[in-house]
Formats: sequence, C-alpha cells, structure tokens
Amino acid sequence: MSPPPQMPETGALKVGDTVIPYRVRRSPRATQKRVELTPAEVLVIAPQNTPPDGPGSVEAFLLKKRRAIYQAFRELQRGEARRDALPQSWERGAKLMYRGRNLMLEITEADVDKVTIRCPSRFHVEVPRGLSPARRRAALRHAFNAWLRARALKDARHFCARYAARLAPELADTPVALADYQDMWGTCGKDGVLRIHWRLIQAPRVALEYVCAHEVAHLRHRHHDPAFWQVLGELMPDWEAAKEVLERWETDKFRGVREF
Repeated sequence: MSPPPQMPETGALKVGDTVIPYRVRRSPRATQKRVELTPAEVLVIAPQNTPPDGPGSVEAFLLKKRRAIYQAFRELQRGEARRDALPQSWERGAKLMYRGRNLMLEITEADVDKVTIRCPSRFHVEVPRGLSPARRRAALRHAFNAWLRARALKDARHFCARYAARLAPELADTPVALADYQDMWGTCGKDGVLRIHWRLIQAPRVALEYVCAHEVAHLRHRHHDPAFWQVLGELMPDWEAAKEVLERWETDKFRGVREF
C-alpha cells in the first residue's frame, strides 16, 4: 500500500498590514534555503532537514528577508513584469540599453547583404534596401540579439579569466558560456562551466564584472557561507558597491522575477 500523498506546505508572511502567502518545497538537492518570486507564486525552496520551527526554520529565514520580499511582492502585485531587453519599435530614434546607457538607433538603408551595426557613441545601423516592414523588424531584432550576445560573451570571458587567475593560475581557462535564465544572473555548474546571463551586457559594466567574480568564487565554495564571501572579497574588494549597481539596474529595468 502506497503512503498517502504529502500535503503541500504553505504559510503566510506578515509585513505590517500586508499578508504574503507562500508555498514551501523541500528538496533533497537543496543545501540552503532560498526564495523565488515570480508573477505566478512565492516559493520557498528548503533542504529536507529544515526544522519546522526555531532559528533554522523557514519562518525564521523569511523573517530575516521580509523587507526585500515585501518590496518584490509589491512590484509583482502592480504587474511590473520583466521587460524585454530589446525595443518593441525598430525605428530611427528608438533607444536600446547597452552597458548601462540608453543609446539611440540611427537606422539607414544601404547596399548591404545583411544588417550591420557600429556603436561609437550611438548605434549606427545599416539595413538592406527593399525589405518589407516585417522582414526589416525581424532582421534588426536578429542582428541585435547576435551583436549583444557576442559582446556579452567577450566581456564575460574577460572578467571570468581575470578573477579565475586570481583564484588560481590554472583556473584562468575555466570555460564560460552564455545563459538566458529567468531568475538568476549566473551559475557555476557542477561541470565547471561558468554561465553568465547575456542580458548583463545591457547593465553597467561593473554589474557584469560582479556577477563574473561571484561565480568564479563559487569554484572554491559552492555555498554562500562566510568562507564564500571572504573569497569574493579577496577577489573583488569593492564587490558590495558593484552588487548595489546591479541591484539598482535590475530594479529599474527588469522588475518581476526575483530570487533571495
């Protein structure tokens, strides 16, 4: 006879007059507690051995993070979902964010076979003549996706190599790849690959640098215990200021999906 199904674990976090319901998922692979907020739900992921009450409980963990959760919850309730990284309008004068700056698009038709992009101080874009509006938009979107990703990979490899070499010379060639996560900016995989979100090319450069240093530190410590933050501090002494830059940019430009 099979055991009865386990009832879902739920609760509610009260911040002032606001009550925030949440669901708990216990995972055998989780090594620490974390909160994921999406437009669909507030989810707490916790190790299976998390005590039901007391200092190490889910409730105690949420109380420590209640202000950050409350702020993100309010944004979700207002419907401020994550915005597209690319503009919806592909016309002359539209703006695209690149390395923390909104740069204007200067688009002209030219005798070229494909879209070409240059960016000295603004985007100078040439598109093939005679394209229909739909094909023109698709070509521009495809070209900018490729252009941004190429520069994101170049910058990510540069920063990761720099910080990995500081950690240990033999780690300078640690492989780096791009990712398109919904709720995180980077990961250090068990396969040893550092994966960095390509949209960070649109953030101030120091924000991308911080994420790279953070993931490199995970090559030494896979958790976020004090030993990890000590290593990060040795690699990047001003990491706290860089992290604030990332968080301000994320709040202003990509509100919605958050992880704590």
